[in-house]
Amino acid sequence: MRSLVGSIATEVDYAQLEHMVLKTVKKAIGFRFLGASQAVITFTDRETMEKELINSSSALANYFSSIKPWKREVKAVDRFAWVSILGLSLIGWNDRCIESMVEDAGKMIGYDILQV
Repeated sequence: MRSLVGSIATEVDYAQLEHMVLKTVKKAIGFRFLGASQAVITFTDRETMEKELINSSSALANYFSSIKPWKREVKAVDRFAWVSILGLSLIGWNDRCIESMVEDAGKMIGYDILQV
């Protein structure tokens, strides 16, 4: 296997995560979300993957709270959904208001700052 699975750190911009990982991590050639809180990063070869795993100064440390080799039995532990809120007045454009609006759907893990 030549992939790592990482738990996405808090305060990471999901809209830019794939682009930033593929741009800043050496020899990363693939990226796929695994549910809401994890992602799989694929490398050109196993050796490169293993080097990134032990490299504490890797760019991956900026985006993931933990990283481990991907195995076939690793599965998504959660899921996410994009919620669109139309007609929200400016006074409601804050974390607390948006979180209270979506709390029935589950825990808010972030929002797309490009759409606010």
